[in-house]
Amino acid sequence: MDNNTAFRKNLVNRRKELGLTQEQLAQKMNVSPQAVSKWENTSYPDGSLLPLLSETLNISLDELFGLKKGGHRVCIV
Repeated sequence: MDNNTAFRKNLVNRRKELGLTQEQLAQKMNVSPQAVSKWENTSYPDGSLLPLLSETLNISLDELFGLKKGGHRVCIV
């Protein structure tokens, strides 16, 4: 599986694991639901949104992009 496919699949799977709709994720990310749909189907989020996406989904960017499996991100405050 290439990184494009891995990202999209992991994004959809993690969003659904958390019980979030595209609209709910969009609200948390302060973007439109159409933007989330694009991320899941054809494009990537802006790089400046990646840290927030990682935090919102509680997943590392490595895992989200399919570079590493398991070990959901733990936030240290």
